Amino acid sequence: MAVCFTTTEGDVFLWNTTSSQLENVGCVESGITSMAWSPDCEVLILTTGDNKMVMMTREFDILSEDGLCPRSFGEAEFVNVGWGRKETQFHGTEGKDAAKVKAQQGAREAFSWDDRRPRVTWQGDGQYFAISIVNPQSGSREVRVWSRDGVLHSSSEAIDGLEQALHWRPSGGFLASSQRKPHRHNIAFIERNGLKHGEFTLPFGVNEVKVNEVMWSNDSSILAVHGEYMSDGKSFVEMWVTANHHWYMKQHLSFNEKVTGVIWDPEIACVLHVVTSNQYMQYTWTWVTTRTSGQQLDDQALVAVTNGANLLVTPFRSMTVPPPMSAYRVEMPAAIQQVAFSVGRHSNNFLVLLSNNTLAYYGFTEDSGTAEKEASVKACNGSGFKLMCSTPCLKALLSISGDALPAACYPAKVSHLTFVDDSLLFFVTLTSKGSGSILHQAKVSLETSTIEVCQSIEVGHSILATCFNRRNQQLILQTSLGALLAFDPASQSLAPWRDASLREVSLPQPSAQMEVASLNGQDVVFALTDRFRFFANDLEVASNCSSFVVHFEFLLLTTLSHTCRCIPLSTRLQGESNNHHTKSINQSFADLPGLSDARSHPFDESVRRVERGSRIVCSVAMDTKLVLQMPRGNLEVIEPRALVLSKVRTLIDQVRYKEAFVVMRKHRINLNLLHDHNPSAFMENIREFVKQVDSVSHINLFLTDLQAEDVTLTMYTVGSCERAAVSNKVDAVCDAMRKVIQEIDAEKFLLSILTTHVKKQIPELDVALQLIRELKENFDSYGVSGQSSAFAEDALKYLLFLVDVNELYDVALGSYDFSLVLMVAEKSQKDPKEYLPFLNNLRKMDENYQKFSIDVHLKRYESALGHIVNCGSERFDECLSLVTQHNLFNEALKLYNINSDEYKDIAIAYGEHLISQRSFEEAGIVFSRCKQHSLAMDAFERAHNWRQCVCSAQSLGCAQDQLKSLVMRLTVYLKDHRMHSEAALLLDQYADDQEEAIVTLIEGGQWEESLRMMHRYKRLDFIETNLITALKENHLSQMELLTSNIQLFQRYKNRLNVVREEKEKKRREMMELGDESRPGAMDSDLFSDTSSATGESVVSSKYSASSQASSSSSKMSGKSSKNRRKAERKLHSLKEGSRFEDLALLEALHLMYTQVDSWTDEVGALIRSLSQFNFTSEAEQLQRLTTDWVQMLRGEIDNIWLTTETTVSPALTFGPNSTANAVAEAMQNNGLQTVQAQPTEPLLQKPILKIRDSWKLKICS
Repeated sequence: MAVCFTTTEGDVFLWNTTSSQLENVGCVESGITSMAWSPDCEVLILTTGDNKMVMMTREFDILSEDGLCPRSFGEAEFVNVGWGRKETQFHGTEGKDAAKVKAQQGAREAFSWDDRRPRVTWQGDGQYFAISIVNPQSGSREVRVWSRDGVLHSSSEAIDGLEQALHWRPSGGFLASSQRKPHRHNIAFIERNGLKHGEFTLPFGVNEVKVNEVMWSNDSSILAVHGEYMSDGKSFVEMWVTANHHWYMKQHLSFNEKVTGVIWDPEIACVLHVVTSNQYMQYTWTWVTTRTSGQQLDDQALVAVTNGANLLVTPFRSMTVPPPMSAYRVEMPAAIQQVAFSVGRHSNNFLVLLSNNTLAYYGFTEDSGTAEKEASVKACNGSGFKLMCSTPCLKALLSISGDALPAACYPAKVSHLTFVDDSLLFFVTLTSKGSGSILHQAKVSLETSTIEVCQSIEVGHSILATCFNRRNQQLILQTSLGALLAFDPASQSLAPWRDASLREVSLPQPSAQMEVASLNGQDVVFALTDRFRFFANDLEVASNCSSFVVHFEFLLLTTLSHTCRCIPLSTRLQGESNNHHTKSINQSFADLPGLSDARSHPFDESVRRVERGSRIVCSVAMDTKLVLQMPRGNLEVIEPRALVLSKVRTLIDQVRYKEAFVVMRKHRINLNLLHDHNPSAFMENIREFVKQVDSVSHINLFLTDLQAEDVTLTMYTVGSCERAAVSNKVDAVCDAMRKVIQEIDAEKFLLSILTTHVKKQIPELDVALQLIRELKENFDSYGVSGQSSAFAEDALKYLLFLVDVNELYDVALGSYDFSLVLMVAEKSQKDPKEYLPFLNNLRKMDENYQKFSIDVHLKRYESALGHIVNCGSERFDECLSLVTQHNLFNEALKLYNINSDEYKDIAIAYGEHLISQRSFEEAGIVFSRCKQHSLAMDAFERAHNWRQCVCSAQSLGCAQDQLKSLVMRLTVYLKDHRMHSEAALLLDQYADDQEEAIVTLIEGGQWEESLRMMHRYKRLDFIETNLITALKENHLSQMELLTSNIQLFQRYKNRLNVVREEKEKKRREMMELGDESRPGAMDSDLFSDTSSATGESVVSSKYSASSQASSSSSKMSGKSSKNRRKAERKLHSLKEGSRFEDLALLEALHLMYTQVDSWTDEVGALIRSLSQFNFTSEAEQLQRLTTDWVQMLRGEIDNIWLTTETTVSPALTFGPNSTANAVAEAMQNNGLQTVQAQPTEPLLQKPILKIRDSWKLKICS
């Protein structure tokens, strides 16, 4: 690294900062008047004594050389096409001759105090540079712009009074210079094309000062003006900023000596370096919004803006005045350096630190001080405006007594002013060496107009920011290293700041903005850095916070993602909450959704979108207003939903329903919150609600907005307490509201009474219509009497507004009151030609048939059935048609006598309907009730109910051959379904065929029952011919089946172990390779949906989230249930290597276990019969093999169905078996979901063996 500098004689030197060697790299014979490096330090511009410009590389090779005063304008010269020429304009009374007069061109010569040296400045991107020179011919200052290639781009227009200062704004907007006019001194702005862009006036007389230099900060936000007073030669530096197209002077630094150099730091924004003839000073500035911080209703939400010696004040509680205007202006005797509002009880009082180190004390009390003439309060914008708010009075102009101020002569000695009240004041000064800071504790003495210093404490490092903790009356200091210190005025001790756990806290990064507030009962320091990092103590809350403010209930922030976040002050800093009765409001910062993004729940009232670049100006205490300033400077007042809801909840808790209703209506908040916030309290105070609101339209609005849902669970969840659900909420509120309204004033709230009827879950439209009819007839039912018919018509119109006219017409028609029907029809848009013929036709009918016709028209078929039944037997055909068409058989049977012909006809029709629906057994019952035994017998036979079928046949009196034929048909069905005992009973008792009955029992393996019948009917010959043969054959088949089952069980069990080992091996290999963290890693066919390897539940994303699964699902949706079951069976295939082979094996083994109970009973009966007929060896062989089979099953059950374990699934699961908590947990764990394996299919669950030893015979052991 090297430093380059030149001499006026033309020498160019490089001084190496590492080796401290000085090198002369060249010389210009005509001398050097100025130089400037490009921002990237690749190009050097030199101006020489012979008015030439030389461009050189960083190696000092010449790129180009040109004169400083070329005659051409440049490549950006304007093209004049003749539009708007002077000859074509209207000149008024001067006439056409005025067009011939040529305007004077050119500018005055440079002033005598101009050093006549060129000024070179680069654009921020290094593509252009500008040179301000004195033209040798005209003697005036001119500005010319060259491109990086050395080509003249443009020349400035003739600017009269242009001075030497010149600097290009780093953002590339325009150049700044100074211009002296005959009546004022301006800072002028010049565009790259050479035209003036704008200007602002310096607060000096015409010949009072001269401007030496103007300099932009590296972020283009501050313009520094360095000048000298022409009277005494003393220097000054002013800081100017712009907002909303208006320029404000933020700081004025007056020096008692000559300033030789002023420069902004090229790397750190808002750091200014000043060098005088005797000393070097560094000033670090930061942006601070000066506002009141009171939390009471009397706090006016004042915001003060400094502009030189004027303080612009606006009370945002009562008005919103856009800048550059304000509510009023406080004029000071000197420039303002700092404003401090009181952080004590009188939060509207403030101190103003002036550039002469005096302080102006203003308060909102009637007794004003003696210095009113020196600092007055005026309305802004001239005499045409008047004050519309209370203004402060100047109590005193105070000076700091003692030796608290440093002896060194430099401006801005006092900083970090913190004003608590008259008895407590803090400010900071520098130590004599300037390496540290001194904290002073003082008090205000109005009698002596002084600031009396009580205590001074030296701090090792410079203080960067301060704030006051109201709760424990401590001053919090932040050093330049980010360390936090707490100063206790009572004990006058300075100690490190500690949190609730007594841990010393330091900010991770120094932060210019800092506040302290109580967060969930503990004091927390909030800090915001210039890099938008927001800290709560040492915890980084957000990395994109642009501004913040502490509201009386919320911490409000704006982010670079263009959102405003409202965080309740009941939020915990960190840790777990022990209170499970609240939701969201007691979460910690770590639990909050990411503050660095704009994502939120659709009904999350803590997030609000704002305009890009919005920053917080102030919030109004005990109110919902939040004032934001846009990048261009204008203001917007918003009311965040979180603040509004908090206020609404507070008003509801205080039973101030009228105010809550107005706020909710203004901000379009669902009015259900009035009830849902605290249902029991609302129901108890519903009378108070009616009295406070006292408006029919507002009560109707509340009633019509009622919903069955609880909005505290769906829309406004934050800050709502858990409680038991309220059943029939709408009906309960409507009934209670109607009762209270009728007691207060039923006549006034008639429309509200109608609304309570209509709004119920099942609208009581008939009651509402009846009320209107009674009103029209002056019938005193609800305390309403003497009303005109017009009142009733208005009520009917309102009812038609609430309910569809067709629905209301049907309700009126359903009341069978034609006068009511006509009243509704007349107010509707119905054509009389449509409804009058229909009504006239109804009036001609008798009463029951009339009601029947109306009910059929309204599709009230059950009611119509009752009326048509009352019409008698002559209308029975219509009745039967109605019953058959609308399936009203049960209702119709209840209305007729069981012995009537009508009952019989309806029952027969009902039975035929049930047969068409294949409900044969129910049809048989219906036929039996109406004594139709033949139909009942056929129905029971089709239902295969042999007992009821035989009963119906005997009730019918069937002949023996018919009965036997029926029995034979039933026996075939029973044999096919292995119901041999029932078939044998039918053959024995109803067909008188004992031989066939015995054979049937032997075929079904009912050995003992068949032997009993042989002895009963003396047919022992069947023992040799049928029984012995069947026993031997059954023994052989059971032995073969048992042997086959044992072999199959062993094969299934061994294969299951192999499959498990293979899958466990592959799973471990995947875990070692780390593939489980990769999305879709579990898509390989290694695991089934419910793995049998370790009891883990592993979800395959292939079948839950892939497009293949979605496509398959859509195809399956159109198939029948039979085909779906078939497809499900194919899914679990026993084919080796199939995806779900382990599940298929489990299902097959489970089936063996579940069938063994019934199978052992069957084997036990066979063993007993074999033993009885002396087949002892066969019986022993069968019992021994069966015992081994059962013991094998018992011994292997725990090896087949392993113990359920908990595992982690690498796939995020959705679907009917997933819960919201599981999904949220998986998202927090980066997609890993903890699953408890619980097989839902019965075939996959561990079976329970209930085998007892009662099937065994001891004689066969």
